[in-house]
Amino acid sequence: MFGGSSKIFLIFLITLGVFISVWINFNSKGGVLHLTISNEDINFPIEETLIALYNKKGNENGFRPIDSDELPEKIRVILLDYKGKSGKIKNDPSDTHQLLNLVASIPSPIVEGHRLQASDIKIVPSKLLSKFSVTRIYIAYNMVGPKTLGALQVISLSEDINGRDYPTQLTLNQTVLFKDSEVHGLTIENDQLFLAGATNHKAFMTPAMLEVFKLNEGRVISKDSFRIDLPSYAATSVIFAHKDLYISTGDDRGGIIQMPLPRRVDKKILSLNELDHQIYDLQDPRDLAFNSHSVYAVSGGSASLWVKKKHSKDTPEVIPLRGGNLPEAKSSIEVTNSQAFLGLGDGGTKILSLKNFSLVGEIPQREDDQLDSTLTVTNAVGISDDEIFTADGEAGSRVFSMSNKGTIEQLANINFGPGISVNSVQKVGNYVVFATGLGGVKIAHLTARKEVKAKIPDQAREQDKSWQK
Repeated sequence: MFGGSSKIFLIFLITLGVFISVWINFNSKGGVLHLTISNEDINFPIEETLIALYNKKGNENGFRPIDSDELPEKIRVILLDYKGKSGKIKNDPSDTHQLLNLVASIPSPIVEGHRLQASDIKIVPSKLLSKFSVTRIYIAYNMVGPKTLGALQVISLSEDINGRDYPTQLTLNQTVLFKDSEVHGLTIENDQLFLAGATNHKAFMTPAMLEVFKLNEGRVISKDSFRIDLPSYAATSVIFAHKDLYISTGDDRGGIIQMPLPRRVDKKILSLNELDHQIYDLQDPRDLAFNSHSVYAVSGGSASLWVKKKHSKDTPEVIPLRGGNLPEAKSSIEVTNSQAFLGLGDGGTKILSLKNFSLVGEIPQREDDQLDSTLTVTNAVGISDDEIFTADGEAGSRVFSMSNKGTIEQLANINFGPGISVNSVQKVGNYVVFATGLGGVKIAHLTARKEVKAKIPDQAREQDKSWQK
């Protein structure tokens, strides 16, 4: 019926059809075609540039801010000058003066011609390797607008344990680019990386998803990775607390999902219904945190604080808040065992007692005459033992101290330049990490000095002459 050449052509068509079918089937099941990984180590030279200088106890000893927004972008600083002494901070033996030096700026990745925005930070505490202390920093990237593109960067900060006061090496170890998904939040447990985000993959019922990877020496391994199809438009945050995963999922059919760590299976996409889980209703949950006795979530829209006590079968408590009114915007939560620090967008920063949920402190949204108020909302809050850091969008970041009596003092303002939006900020050790949207990652080094000579630029001095009084 067929000649020799026809048979060969028919076999070719059949083979091609099988290949195409396998490729489509593999891709539709969420195979590794949706991502590319670069494992090339890129070292960033450490060049310290002053971006803030402040007295650790705030303005109580006479320090006050001098605005320097007109300075060149590389040296945008707020200097806190001692009253009456131009250009010099007096040596005060009762206190320590802090210098925040920008040591590295890592650009955000580009996927399919689009520059992504750095959105979230996860810091893994330092690990001793030989004579070095290595801290891993994970940065989540997403995309503004209708396209669904994302990335993950893995950065290592290596310090000499013999006492050098600057990092010996800052290295971008890995960049993972996602062609059909974006990343909003992440956590790490048992050498597994959990990414909360959204995808446009046709195999998913709704865009929200959780992607799971193995880690090897801190790097992502694509083999055996899988994704979980979640209900809602996007998964916004993920944590591991009290032996379970908790995932917050957006404002469309959203809520808080609780589940055990998922076991590895021979599938690339899992339905949530295939896994043991429980869903708690909460409108527009945006971020999660936990301490030794409870899990917490902050929601947007009609902002609220959601509280689920450890091992309790009672219905979680929901405390109404003010703020978080902008749709599809960021809100954040950090907790200690006694307080919750909430970044509530247009509601600024709220500090609540976890004993009775009373308001114990408040930092208003930053105001900037040059920017629309929607660009200066409080995207996130970072805390340490001594300071509070706010992520103020295109207005930059602020540093505050808080006394035991609840008195809050502003220490410094930091501005990274036009169009650079601070979306998240975290402090680890003597370093502060900023996720700055399209500006990528900024890493600053915090040092202490007993006496600092500060050159106050003429432009800053002209903007605010009250320092002379």
